[in-house]
Order: sequence, then structure tokens, then C-alpha cells
Amino acid sequence: MSHPAAVQRLDNLAAATPASPVDPVSSAHPGSSANPGSSANPVRASRSNAAESPASLFKHPELWKAGQLRPAGLAVGTGYPALDQALAGGWPADGLNEFLLDQDGIGELQLLVPAMRTLSQSQNRWIVWINPPHKPCASALESLGIDLDKILMIYPKNAQEALWSLEKVLRSGSSSMALAWIDETALSIKNSRRLQLAARQGHCCCTLFRPARAASQPSMARLRLALKAQGPDALQVDIRKRQGAWPLDGLKVTLSHAPGQQKASAESVQSQLELWRKLGVQYPGAVATTQRSAQPSAQRAARASKPDRMARPSRRLADRAGIVH
Repeated sequence: MSHPAAVQRLDNLAAATPASPVDPVSSAHPGSSANPGSSANPVRASRSNAAESPASLFKHPELWKAGQLRPAGLAVGTGYPALDQALAGGWPADGLNEFLLDQDGIGELQLLVPAMRTLSQSQNRWIVWINPPHKPCASALESLGIDLDKILMIYPKNAQEALWSLEKVLRSGSSSMALAWIDETALSIKNSRRLQLAARQGHCCCTLFRPARAASQPSMARLRLALKAQGPDALQVDIRKRQGAWPLDGLKVTLSHAPGQQKASAESVQSQLELWRKLGVQYPGAVATTQRSAQPSAQRAARASKPDRMARPSRRLADRAGIVH
């Protein structure tokens, strides 16, 4: 026999139970509307917005498409429009670059001259050269508009000191550009990683000059370029690695300060020098003298027997230039 109080409690519970099933989504949000199309329901609203505009996802700034060249940060203009377009603005201003080439002197430094000129004139920081294979010509750099007071040369004793010096230069933040020629046997992927992090920390544009065979070795550099000479006035640039885009081969860059132009300028200077000698002018711009002072015949004979150092290059320079075999 049932207890009267228990029966009364069961009757009250049945009366309080709704006749229709409750929507679990609506019950979880008491303030939401019963209308399923109402935007007050956050779950259904988010689903409807995603379904309304799927094309809007492709416009998101954080989404990268494979065919899109996205700027990878601050860049320094190269001075060559085709190269600037391929590199999304220019050389990375805070990263590690690598030039891969088989032979020095094909115009690799001329690719960096416009950026070097810009940085030397706009920033009060060093442009560091570490262990260059040849001594740079100060007058040539000055004629290109590069501030010589910003140039710092470092000649380490060995490859370990070169790596240590380069890393310290990059991390210090006192240099806007660094050019380094490191022994290939001392370079590893770990070293390239350290140099990349140091360049980013010190906001320095660093370039390593490596042999072409290094292209098969892994590197943490942000940019890797393979360079080949295309005559005296141009380079073929193959982009092996760039951030934010696929590699690119067969880019031809005509050098603004090409060796052919330098040769023509040198020939012009030589012709003026020969004219200056014929006229007997002691200083450029002076009036030519038509009469020479009388000199003893013995002194003139001795002077004529001496070799003309200005007319003939030294044996060492001739060997380097391939003039003497």
C-alpha cells in the first residue's frame, strides 16, 4: 500500500515535467530564442557564418598560398628591379644570405653595391668585411658612393676565429651589413643556424660567399643564390631558397657597374693619361708647357733607361690578371 505523501510528490513531479522534449542547445543557453535561425544562438550562428562565405578564408592575412610571394620582413633594396620583385622587396635586412659561386670576381659584389651605398649613407653603423679573398680598392668603393668611414675590415687567423668574429658582429647590433668568406670545412648547419639567429637579433644583413658545391648541403639561411657569369656585364641568378615563395631559376641581372663599363672608363683614363704625358702637364688642368728646361744629357739618358712604373703593371698584378703566363 502506497504512502499518501509519496504519491503526492510523484503527482507534483509529473505536473512540472513539460509535454514536449527540450532542445539541448536552447536549454544550455536560457536567454536564447527558440527560433533556430536566430543569431542569438552562438553555435548555430558561427556555423552559418562559416557556411555563408567560405571564400573569405582565402583573404585571411595569415593564410599563404603556394603561388603567392609574401614579404618576409624588412628588406633593403637591391637596386635591380627584377631582383627586388623576385625577393619581395630586396635583401633581408635582418637575415643570413648565401652567394654560391665557383669563381670570385664575376660581379657578386656589384649585386651588393647599391644596398651597401644606401646603408652606409643612411645608417651610422659598420659595414664589416671578414676575411675577403682580395683587398678591396678604397678609391673604387668611394667612387661608387660608399662611405669609407663605415667600412671595417677583419682578418681572423683561422676559420674558428672568423665564425666567432662574425657572430659577435651580428649580435652586437653595431653593423648594418656583414660580408664574410669562411672556410667551407668549418661551416655546418648548426653554425648557419647560429648566424641566422644572430643576424635577426642584431638587425644585420649578412652575406656568406660559398662555393657552388655547397648548394647540396643544408643551410638555415633565409636566402640562397647561385651565381653564374653571363658575359662581362650580366649575371645569371638562380634562387635556390627564398622565404615565402618557391625557388626560381634563370633570372638574368644586368650589372649597373659592369666590368665592361669599368673597362671603357679605364681606357678613357688611360688615353687622357697618355695625352697628359705628351703635353708634359704636371697637374690635371694646368697649362701645358711647350718648352722643357735644359737637362744634362747624362741625366736624361739615365732617366730614359729606367722602367716606367706607371706604364707597366707589376709582375704580381700581371700574374693575377692573367697578363703574364
